[in-house]
Amino acid sequence: MIINRCIKLTSLCLLLFVSTMAHSDQAAYITQSEAELAYNILNNQSLILDYCAPCDAMIPELVEIKSLQNTFTNYEHFWEIVVNNQGIDLAYTYIYVDDLWINLANYIDIEVFDVPMQLSELDIEQLQINGDYEVTLDFTVEELNFQMQNLLTQFNGILESPQRLKLVETQNQWIEYFDAQMAWYAQLFLESDYSEYERSLIKQRIEVLNLFYEVFEEY
Repeated sequence: MIINRCIKLTSLCLLLFVSTMAHSDQAAYITQSEAELAYNILNNQSLILDYCAPCDAMIPELVEIKSLQNTFTNYEHFWEIVVNNQGIDLAYTYIYVDDLWINLANYIDIEVFDVPMQLSELDIEQLQINGDYEVTLDFTVEELNFQMQNLLTQFNGILESPQRLKLVETQNQWIEYFDAQMAWYAQLFLESDYSEYERSLIKQRIEVLNLFYEVFEEY
């Protein structure tokens, strides 16, 4: 993963994992071999996209993988993948591969229906607009950190290995700066809510990363 404790501080519209599991199950209960394959793939991902195309008014939602299990369901021979202590349906789970969000069930050859096999960033933005998703500038700290992580992940597609290493180095330096700033602020204002200052620092970092991303993308 690109950043370490930034994920702990901390990935489109990045929110905590509150998935609408009122999905119609297609690939929630799977075979052991399918579960092992899915687990190995997800174990190398920091984010997934949760999107149920057949569900009414469902907005694509990025999910940070905080915990991951490959679990027997105690029902017949079925297994399931559990992300953040909640079972997921691979039919509505997308992984980021080569600048596209790829349907995980299809990726490991599980037959599913009525779901797009892949989504681009443009597709997701259009789904958000059609779903009346209201973009707000008043993001929480967690949402901003998700955005930053998502942006850092996108650099993988445009940077060579030496440049990626340099990005990791500069990001680690920013984390040290962030920690120092927050410690200083906390000492000055012991009783105050410093989340606004925290958000402002992360917003500044996202703006800088966005600027560099645009430059490298055009280079």
